[in-house]
Amino acid sequence: MNLKEFSEIFKDIIIPLAGIIVNIILVILLASLTSKIEQAKNKELKRKEWQGVWAELFLTRAVEFNNQVSKSVGIINKFCYRTLF
Repeated sequence: MNLKEFSEIFKDIIIPLAGIIVNIILVILLASLTSKIEQAKNKELKRKEWQGVWAELFLTRAVEFNNQVSKSVGIINKFCYRTLF
């Protein structure tokens, strides 16, 4: 096999094969990257969902507390008003 035949074989077989291999590697890397992005997105959605649940629960408890404090202050006010006057 001389250099010219080797050059022809290289052009006809190895270069297209290398192109195919590069494309396969890119597909694998992109699939891996897409999977990691989806995992990160799902994790962030769960975190935000938990924050929403926590915030709603906190707001509900804060409103209940405020209502109880308002009632207590009203009762104390009536008691003090009756005692003083």
